[in-house]
Amino acid sequence: MKAFISLAALAVASFGFVSPAAAYKFAPVNTAFSAHGAVTVTAGAVSLPCTAVLHGTTVGGGSITSASFSGVSCGALTATNLPWSMTTGSVSGLRIHGMAVNAVILGVCGPGSVGGTLSAFGRITISSANLPGLIPCSVSATLHTTPHLRIVGH
Repeated sequence: MKAFISLAALAVASFGFVSPAAAYKFAPVNTAFSAHGAVTVTAGAVSLPCTAVLHGTTVGGGSITSASFSGVSCGALTATNLPWSMTTGSVSGLRIHGMAVNAVILGVCGPGSVGGTLSAFGRITISSANLPGLIPCSVSATLHTTPHLRIVGH
């Protein structure tokens, strides 16, 4: 009887060790995607509002493989430390890991992880996510994905 109770307790405890992130994934699976929209990088009193175009894939989870920026003062802004991996731990939350940008005016921001949301209609929103740097910076963005990415349970 003791062995049965110990085995039952072990089985119940093992449910608590399952990662909640494993319950969610990006969809469509194994698909290339692009994301475009407004991005603002801010350090101190300097803000660079830009238009961003990102390309990535949901193969093996998610990653952003390239990023480019355009706009009046954005020609000197480049993405570094690519690819940036993407993870999710809820039905709408996502994290982009290893994000780093280099701006002639601001210096290097990152690498670091930023959190945001992904709507059911493929919109990624990042609100004032902080990145480390010589002058720490923040990133805000509203990006629309094609095809529309979403987060689904396994």
